[in-house]
Amino acid sequence: MQVKIAESLEKEAAFEGPLVARDLYEKAVHAYRNVPRSERGKYRVDEHLAELHARLTEVKKASLKEMQPLEIPDPDISSLIKNARNAVKNKDPIEALKAFINLHPGINVEDLRETTKEQLKTHPILSLAQTTFMSHDGRVTAKDPGMSPGETSHDDDGTSIHLQMIRNHDLHVRLVVCGSILPAWDVLLLEHRLREADFTSLARESPIVPTGRGRLFGKALFAGYDRDFGTTLHILVPQIEHMVRFHLKQAGVKTTNLDHNGIETENSLNTLIDLPETEKIFGENVSFEIRALFCEPVGPNLRNEIAHGLLGDQTCRSAAAIYAWWYALKLVFSTFWNALHKDISSNESEG
Repeated sequence: MQVKIAESLEKEAAFEGPLVARDLYEKAVHAYRNVPRSERGKYRVDEHLAELHARLTEVKKASLKEMQPLEIPDPDISSLIKNARNAVKNKDPIEALKAFINLHPGINVEDLRETTKEQLKTHPILSLAQTTFMSHDGRVTAKDPGMSPGETSHDDDGTSIHLQMIRNHDLHVRLVVCGSILPAWDVLLLEHRLREADFTSLARESPIVPTGRGRLFGKALFAGYDRDFGTTLHILVPQIEHMVRFHLKQAGVKTTNLDHNGIETENSLNTLIDLPETEKIFGENVSFEIRALFCEPVGPNLRNEIAHGLLGDQTCRSAAAIYAWWYALKLVFSTFWNALHKDISSNESEG
């Protein structure tokens, strides 16, 4: 019966468009997988599965072409651009960097959550419809089942509100990058020629950067400043993961997994970011931004894209990549600045 179900789904998929065919082929794969291994040879299940995976690859690519973009008018961000340029203009390097990282305070998670809930309430179609999220190569990365009629909200973990928060964060990132970061950055590059050594010194003095990682952080931050984002992301993303792990270990949190053979392996950022201690150490806002940028399948998912070699040239120059570099610089510089002025205040009090 499982074989007959799979064959029926295959035949139906042949008469459908790519988006529907993809779903039918996936169901056929699951049907074949339900066939007991002892019977698979008799029904040539492995051969059918190989053929199905080949067809799936084809329809995934075709399904992306079938999807039509929804265009909306560009917002007027001329005032944002003007303010961003003026914020960093005619300042010494340290003050200019300080103004640059303070162009945007970062996401306030509570405000984002309330805004998202109001959005879903005002536009219920966003939460009622089932949504499928696809990667640039046609893979399904996540699904939102949508709310049932009459349901007013979802929990924030992995359902409509949380997924919509990640999508809203992505839109917000694009606005911040285009309206603030890029215009101010042009002025920064025009007025100051900072060196890699400057960023390395900054990283080594920043309390958030783990011991022995100042040079790597400095190289990544300088590469971003120099607009070499391929280098930036491939160095920075693993260092962000190590930074989270380092501070969790410093707080006595277990960051490893011990299997039944006694083999102990380090947990990935995807696992570490879910630990309740992460939010206690870094705060709700920072934890959310790290999750949204590096770990979420419906977001840029930079950690996993880097880890699996899926990040191409175009993605390395995306708004998410630029924001990730800027946000890392913000974390490093702000903790450096706060520690420096805390020491100065302490010395003045003692004097």
